[in-house]
Amino acid sequence: MKITYLLCLLFSLHLLLPAQEGFIEIYDLGYSGNGFINLSLDNDTLLCVGRAVDSTSSLWGILFAKLDTNGQVLFQRLYLDPDGNHIYIRTNSSIIKTQDGGYAMCGHDQTHAYFLKIDPIGEIELFEKYEFDVLWLGQKKIIEVDDGYLLCGTKQENNFSLEVYVKKIDKQGNEIWIQDYGAPAINDIMNSFLKLDENTYIIGYGQSASDGTTALWGKSRITAIDSLGNIKWEWASSPVDEFFALWGLNPTPDGGWIFVCNYVHNFWNENDDHNARYRIVKLDSDRNIEWTKFFGEFDNVVKVMVDLIPAPKGNYVGVGNYSELLDAGRSYSARTFKITSEGDSLWNRMDTVVWNGSGSSGWGEAFHTGIVALPSGSTISCGHTTYVNYPIARSYAFLIKLNKDGCVNPGCNPSINAVDWEQVVSFNLFPNPANDWLKIEGQGIFDVEIFDVNGRLLTQKSKQKDVSTIHVDNWPNGEYFVRIRIGKQVVINKVLKI
Repeated sequence: MKITYLLCLLFSLHLLLPAQEGFIEIYDLGYSGNGFINLSLDNDTLLCVGRAVDSTSSLWGILFAKLDTNGQVLFQRLYLDPDGNHIYIRTNSSIIKTQDGGYAMCGHDQTHAYFLKIDPIGEIELFEKYEFDVLWLGQKKIIEVDDGYLLCGTKQENNFSLEVYVKKIDKQGNEIWIQDYGAPAINDIMNSFLKLDENTYIIGYGQSASDGTTALWGKSRITAIDSLGNIKWEWASSPVDEFFALWGLNPTPDGGWIFVCNYVHNFWNENDDHNARYRIVKLDSDRNIEWTKFFGEFDNVVKVMVDLIPAPKGNYVGVGNYSELLDAGRSYSARTFKITSEGDSLWNRMDTVVWNGSGSSGWGEAFHTGIVALPSGSTISCGHTTYVNYPIARSYAFLIKLNKDGCVNPGCNPSINAVDWEQVVSFNLFPNPANDWLKIEGQGIFDVEIFDVNGRLLTQKSKQKDVSTIHVDNWPNGEYFVRIRIGKQVVINKVLKI
């Protein structure tokens, strides 16, 4: 009886708790072009992989950051190629926690795949570069196995066709085998790579004809391989299904599959008057199409899906990008959505992040690149955003945290209430590195919080007007993060104390 009463009391208290609020935060981590490319969840810590330009060498590198689920930066570091080459990272590239507690990431340049393994404190344990005889390479996904790693990506052969590859390496980075998948003279572009069991790995990719000698078409394709790279089974849509590409492939509890593709009407029309729409596809356990459902607008703007992942209560959440062509340039908005297991829409929203959506004041881009679902039902998505109003152009990484109803603040209607931010206010932090004091200059009334690399709040000041001076002479040398709030904008900058 006492236990029953206690459970009822706890349940009642839970109902009285306020709904969890979200946030939209942008990050300037001290690099040019910084942006998040994907994220994963390690208990209550976000693992973010991204890209940024080193200010000294002007090289693109792999950015790794740890954050808590409130958006506070706990650790960040940029990793560069010691040979002096740029490292690029494809949207939604893997960031995984390894069996020994470290982390693994990947990247590529024009003809090389990169594999980076770091220990739990961010020190490099393995940095390998693999050369391919190709025109272009796009390394994207990693799966850890007991005796090594599987690397998966897309490569452009010398005949200009695109093929999917899987490369097996051991724990020391030595190549064990490599296999190609797809068809000759066909464009095969992978977006999903997952482990089904110890001897089954699944590749999800889109196919399209490109040589101009046959009827042009697009298809979605799934290939299952064993631990040696041999094909176990394959499935492909028919060209008449009008499936284009494949994103966010997931096994379902009934032994089937669910994914997102594009439906494109008149895609190959010479007059370029095609219309596009997202399409949710469900396959049964025999890989027959069980149902398809349309989602989102049906118009002639560019729509690119990024990922679809399971959420609590059998639902799915996903992210993508939506493009419009305005007088000042092309804009991209970041889309987040939630669907049921039957493909019915629960909510969807679009966020411009740093741009007000007006074509008269420059143009902006907000690219979604990854999403995780929290046990509470909230989601956190990441990406990179740019605002351009010549001669000014600024790039940031961003996180968007939404509650289970798709809201930053409880009570919103996300299907009609996207968040459009005004142009980001610029702040000047100097001197940086700082020794005795740090001055923050901007315009308007703002609040300041400064955290150490462990997320501990060191100081905060409220309602600062145009300028704020922080004394740092007693702080230990090292990196600190400055969070500035002005209106509904949040900007995080990195400073160095010496």
